[in-house]
Amino acid sequence: MHSALIRKEMVQCGGFCIIALIACAALPYWFYDENRSLAVPFIGGTYVQFVGWVNGSDVLSGNFNFIGGVLASVIGLTQSAGESISGMWHFLLYRPISPRRVLAVKLLSGLCLLMTCTAIPSLAYGIWASTPGTHYSPFEWWMTERFWQQWLTLPVIYLAAFQSGLLDARWYGVRLLPVVAAGAFCFLMITVPYWWIVGLPIVTAVMSCQLVTLFHTMHVRDFS
Repeated sequence: MHSALIRKEMVQCGGFCIIALIACAALPYWFYDENRSLAVPFIGGTYVQFVGWVNGSDVLSGNFNFIGGVLASVIGLTQSAGESISGMWHFLLYRPISPRRVLAVKLLSGLCLLMTCTAIPSLAYGIWASTPGTHYSPFEWWMTERFWQQWLTLPVIYLAAFQSGLLDARWYGVRLLPVVAAGAFCFLMITVPYWWIVGLPIVTAVMSCQLVTLFHTMHVRDFS
């Protein structure tokens, strides 16, 4: 039952991950300049070559994580609200598996998809940038630190979107408030000093509260 549910989640949300990866791959071409013809095919690199990796990485990481935030919202809503629309919750909750375990498997599947998919762009561009002869700017892996900090906040958006899908309210009312609040929280986390000492514990505490709220909502909501 667990493996079947995991396969279902992978198939259901895998297409969104592929679209997100394609968008990230095409992203550097959005930075236009007169030397565009010198860009590395597919990977791009014009922006990195002529502006410098340190400055370019902040812009690229911001755009990558914007796509990651959209992906997190789509996956979370698909796994929760999508099941309500299709009537799949009725099928899942009458299987020989507890509702808490169903929720746990769905969350683990969604988080694995999200975090794996959104880590690929930074790793790909980091490997490209660290390869000698690809661009003229100095590069060290610590220059990707901003990306990983924002990357670690993406589960907050995902869990908020999942919570929005579980809420029994109108879409144009308060139902999307968790997603709005999560987006504002992630934006504010960019400005936190000493991120690994201060920011990471805050993110961990928020995610813990979200998980408790999700399991409580799953327990008390009437899916009939």
